[in-house]
Amino acid sequence: MRLFLALLPDDKTKGKLYSVARRMKELARKGNFTATDNLHLTLVFLGEIEESALGKIIELVEETTFEPFVVKTRNLGFFSHRGAKDVLVWHLERSSELVALFNTVRLSCEKRGFTVEDREYRPHFTIARKVVFPEDFAERHEYLNVPVVFMKCERLSLMESLRVNDRIMYRELHGKTMVAPPERRQ
Repeated sequence: MRLFLALLPDDKTKGKLYSVARRMKELARKGNFTATDNLHLTLVFLGEIEESALGKIIELVEETTFEPFVVKTRNLGFFSHRGAKDVLVWHLERSSELVALFNTVRLSCEKRGFTVEDREYRPHFTIARKVVFPEDFAERHEYLNVPVVFMKCERLSLMESLRVNDRIMYRELHGKTMVAPPERRQ
């Protein structure tokens, strides 16, 4: 099973994210654009995990607690993949709450014996892979400046990555919704 732990945007946020993705798709020459239902914010990528270890990860999700918080998007940019700068991402601010949650989840994974990549956490939404834009695209900053989108983070999700009919699909296997303390509820 190919697994990761993530925060999922609600439908309204997905719609806002997708509107920008759709605009980028119209500008691109080609690319594999993320389906609306696959948009997510990865906290920790676990990779291929034996089904027998699933209980330990569900336990991790159940034991994790955090107060709901909000993250906001920044700018669009590119990540390199196998030497090519062809992964279009929408960066997010590294809020103290998000970084703390990442560190908590990562440490919990390591304590349970899972190997986690040792690299800087760069929160983002992947908009497209293997994307090719016209040659002047990166220099034309008006394309990379997009409206800010806010996302409420209140549910930790254990996700499975599947290939169905030659398409990538993400499915939540288990999740836990956090509740704000009574004095913070509105």
